[in-house]
Amino acid sequence: MTMTSTRTNRTAIAATLLGLFATIAGTRAQDLCVCSPRKYKVAFDIAQDCQSTDDISGKPGVEDAAQFCSPYVKEVTRVVIKEYNKITGAPIETPFYFDPPVTSGEVEYTSVSNELITGVPLKDQSNLVPVSIYVRLWGNDENGQPVMNYPITSFMHYTNECNGSPINFDNSGLGYVSFTTAEAASDEFCQLPPPDLCVCSPRIYRVAWDTSWENCKNNNIAGLPGIAAASPFCKYNANMKEVYTVTFKEYNIYGIEFKTTEFDMNDYIQPGQRHVRNGYIDYVSVSNELDPSVPLEDQLDRVPRSIKVELLGDAHEYGIYLRHINYSQIIYTNECGTGPINFPNGVNVPDNVFQTTGRLGIFGYNYLEPASEDFCPQLPPLTGTGTGTGTGTVTGQQIIKNQETINNQGSKSGKSGNNQ
Repeated sequence: MTMTSTRTNRTAIAATLLGLFATIAGTRAQDLCVCSPRKYKVAFDIAQDCQSTDDISGKPGVEDAAQFCSPYVKEVTRVVIKEYNKITGAPIETPFYFDPPVTSGEVEYTSVSNELITGVPLKDQSNLVPVSIYVRLWGNDENGQPVMNYPITSFMHYTNECNGSPINFDNSGLGYVSFTTAEAASDEFCQLPPPDLCVCSPRIYRVAWDTSWENCKNNNIAGLPGIAAASPFCKYNANMKEVYTVTFKEYNIYGIEFKTTEFDMNDYIQPGQRHVRNGYIDYVSVSNELDPSVPLEDQLDRVPRSIKVELLGDAHEYGIYLRHINYSQIIYTNECGTGPINFPNGVNVPDNVFQTTGRLGIFGYNYLEPASEDFCPQLPPLTGTGTGTGTGTVTGQQIIKNQETINNQGSKSGKSGNNQ
């Protein structure tokens, strides 16, 4: 077997992105970082399970990841790796060829970020900043004929946030493909945020969901004061028919997951009902434990940088049920002076919460308790009313989880409603 590699479409672009870089209280050096690997080992095995293999979604520094398990490719003749940069979005393409064809193999890939020059500001070489990587497996069908469309595909998008934690893939599977970090990101371009942080994210959220596919592109949260990024993700072009679990994940300022609370929807199915589809949950953030008498730098284990909400369920597509995860994630700036995060409609939380809250994909965000003045100074005036008690109205279309009595270990109490 012989394997060759050729990199094409390498265009040197000299540009400066003013506006990509902001300051936090005038001291943050840069809000764009490169924490993805400089060198990868990319392996594949098309005999292994594809659909349920995903060890990458939710990793710190990874915004989203997905795979397409093509049923047509039975042997691989070519692996094509594409990276997309921060400036133009144009792909940098590197093909690897296999002769004779194989069903498994491994290639070593050097990222464009390996060309970043130490000592040169990142803003002056943003054409070398990868925001995503795609791996496509091309080959032959069961009759030995070349497959012209629908290659096997695995891809991930990076957050490019500054969390000081280089992304470490350790044979991390994504469909038929697995990734290993052969050389981690440079410390110069994967920095920690400064210590002068504030916490302006809500102490108690109300998060609703409506699993209809047409909601997937909603986003009126990105760009709000205090929001660094907000992204929804729907894995399949199909309505989710049944929701099994709702999971809240919070990540600290280093991008590491440090609180996970999972709600099993089967615990709340009412008599005569079969499953849960749409509803809303009140969630208590780890920031609710912040102690005003203790300096913030001494309790960073209670400072969230981002929150991610995941729905695990089944979608009916092509006559079969496909289990998958839909999610949304909000990344905060943690800057001081913006006041509390104010999702659309302020603190007004009506019963029909999804129709009136901040929209992010199939999710709606609001809050019952805003950030504390002790950790979010220069608060602007608030309007509206809010009790912070986490109560609500249950209908046949909803499940409600009252987290007024939920502790941080995720104990549960409340009522439920769901649809057939």
